[in-house]
Amino acid sequence: MSQTLEKRILREAQGLVGLQITGVRYMTPSERQQLFVDHRCVVLTLSDGTELYPVADDEENDVGVLIARSPDGHETHLSYL
Repeated sequence: MSQTLEKRILREAQGLVGLQITGVRYMTPSERQQLFVDHRCVVLTLSDGTELYPVADDEENDVGVLIARSPDGHETHLSYL
């Protein structure tokens, strides 16, 4: 990945800093149809309405697993179904 692309991605991601998670849910059947994915995954809703969800690759070929790792090393896998 080029440094220019990395910088652009990080600049856009900086907009997420300070937002709070206000909702957690599984992707709806309608959303799955719109994205053409076979599985449903956990969707995090942020305080500005942004929704975050894991995908298998940059082309969004399918969903993925989101992993939450706490400072003490405890991992929670927010699996897809």
